[in-house]
Amino acid sequence: MFTSIGIDNFESEIRLEPRPVLLACIHRGFEGREQLKVLEAVSRKIARDVKICLLYEGLSDAYQVLSVEGTPTFLLFVDGEEAGRLLGKVPPETLIGFVLEKLAHGVDALERISFSSPT
Repeated sequence: MFTSIGIDNFESEIRLEPRPVLLACIHRGFEGREQLKVLEAVSRKIARDVKICLLYEGLSDAYQVLSVEGTPTFLLFVDGEEAGRLLGKVPPETLIGFVLEKLAHGVDALERISFSSPT
Protein backbone atom coordinates (compact mmCIF):
# COMPACT_ATOMS: atom_id res chain seq x y z
CA MET A 1 0.00 0.00 0.00
CA PHE A 2 2.86 2.40 0.88
CA THR A 3 6.41 2.53 -0.44
CA SER A 4 9.22 2.80 2.11
CA ILE A 5 11.76 5.45 1.19
CA GLY A 6 15.43 5.74 2.00
CA ILE A 7 18.28 7.68 0.51
CA ASP A 8 18.96 4.73 -1.80
CA ASN A 9 15.55 4.78 -3.54
CA PHE A 10 14.53 8.43 -3.15
CA GLU A 11 15.44 9.30 -6.72
CA SER A 12 13.59 6.38 -8.33
CA GLU A 13 10.50 6.46 -6.11
CA ILE A 14 9.98 10.23 -5.78
CA ARG A 15 12.04 12.31 -8.21
CA LEU A 16 11.24 10.12 -11.23
CA GLU A 17 7.60 9.32 -10.35
CA PRO A 18 5.18 10.82 -12.91
CA ARG A 19 2.36 11.10 -10.35
CA PRO A 20 2.41 13.49 -7.39
CA VAL A 21 3.97 11.87 -4.31
CA LEU A 22 2.90 12.36 -0.70
CA LEU A 23 5.87 11.53 1.54
CA ALA A 24 5.00 10.91 5.18
CA CYS A 25 7.96 11.37 7.52
CA ILE A 26 6.90 9.59 10.68
CA HIS A 27 8.26 8.13 13.90
CA ARG A 28 8.08 4.43 14.65
CA GLY A 29 5.95 3.35 17.60
CA PHE A 30 2.53 4.52 18.79
CA GLU A 31 2.70 7.87 16.99
CA GLY A 32 3.67 6.11 13.77
CA ARG A 33 0.81 3.61 14.03
CA GLU A 34 -1.61 6.49 14.59
CA GLN A 35 -0.34 8.30 11.48
CA LEU A 36 -0.44 5.07 9.44
CA LYS A 37 -4.19 4.91 10.14
CA VAL A 38 -4.52 8.47 8.83
CA LEU A 39 -2.52 7.53 5.72
CA GLU A 40 -4.69 4.46 5.13
CA ALA A 41 -7.81 6.66 5.15
CA VAL A 42 -6.14 9.14 2.80
CA SER A 43 -4.97 6.32 0.55
CA ARG A 44 -8.51 5.06 0.06
CA LYS A 45 -9.36 8.46 -1.46
CA ILE A 46 -6.29 9.44 -3.49
CA ALA A 47 -4.04 6.39 -4.05
CA ARG A 48 -4.97 6.15 -7.75
CA ASP A 49 -3.75 9.67 -8.38
CA VAL A 50 -1.11 10.28 -5.71
CA LYS A 51 1.64 7.87 -4.70
CA ILE A 52 2.04 7.61 -0.91
CA CYS A 53 5.47 6.90 0.55
CA LEU A 54 6.86 6.50 4.08
CA LEU A 55 10.12 7.71 5.52
CA TYR A 56 10.72 6.57 9.08
CA GLU A 57 12.69 8.78 11.44
CA GLY A 58 16.20 7.57 12.10
CA LEU A 59 16.33 5.14 9.18
CA SER A 60 17.77 7.41 6.55
CA ASP A 61 19.93 10.46 5.94
CA ALA A 62 17.01 11.73 3.86
CA TYR A 63 15.61 13.57 6.92
CA GLN A 64 18.67 15.79 6.88
CA VAL A 65 18.63 16.22 3.10
CA LEU A 66 14.92 17.18 3.20
CA SER A 67 15.33 19.44 6.26
CA VAL A 68 12.74 17.46 8.23
CA GLU A 69 13.07 18.51 11.86
CA GLY A 70 10.12 16.74 13.47
CA THR A 71 7.50 14.10 12.99
CA PRO A 72 5.06 13.79 11.53
CA THR A 73 5.92 15.90 8.50
CA PHE A 74 4.12 15.46 5.18
CA LEU A 75 5.83 16.53 1.97
CA LEU A 76 4.10 16.72 -1.38
CA PHE A 77 6.27 16.31 -4.49
CA VAL A 78 5.10 17.22 -7.98
CA ASP A 79 7.35 16.49 -10.96
CA GLY A 80 10.08 15.48 -8.51
CA GLU A 81 10.12 18.81 -6.68
CA GLU A 82 8.69 19.69 -3.28
CA ALA A 83 5.35 21.48 -3.77
CA GLY A 84 4.29 21.76 -0.15
CA ARG A 85 4.92 20.75 3.45
CA LEU A 86 2.50 20.09 6.30
CA LEU A 87 3.75 19.73 9.87
CA GLY A 88 2.15 17.89 12.76
CA LYS A 89 -0.58 15.37 13.43
CA VAL A 90 -3.61 15.91 11.23
CA PRO A 91 -6.88 14.10 10.50
CA PRO A 92 -7.34 12.52 7.06
CA GLU A 93 -9.57 15.36 5.84
CA THR A 94 -6.87 17.95 6.54
CA LEU A 95 -4.22 15.93 4.73
CA ILE A 96 -6.51 15.42 1.73
CA GLY A 97 -7.31 19.14 1.70
CA PHE A 98 -3.59 19.96 1.78
CA VAL A 99 -2.93 17.71 -1.23
CA LEU A 100 -5.90 19.11 -3.18
CA GLU A 101 -4.90 22.70 -2.48
CA LYS A 102 -1.31 22.19 -3.59
CA LEU A 103 -2.32 20.27 -6.71
CA ALA A 104 -4.85 22.96 -7.63
CA HIS A 105 -2.03 25.52 -7.73
CA GLY A 106 -0.02 23.86 -10.43
CA VAL A 107 -1.13 20.45 -11.62
CA ASP A 108 -3.94 19.41 -13.91
CA ALA A 109 -4.09 16.12 -11.95
CA LEU A 110 -6.73 17.70 -9.73
CA GLU A 111 -9.29 17.06 -12.45
CA ARG A 112 -8.48 13.34 -12.30
CA ILE A 113 -9.11 13.00 -8.57
CA SER A 114 -12.56 11.51 -8.20
CA PHE A 115 -13.80 12.92 -4.92
CA SER A 116 -14.86 16.31 -3.68
CA SER A 117 -12.61 18.39 -1.51
CA PRO A 118 -13.44 18.53 2.22
CA THR A 119 -15.38 21.53 3.47
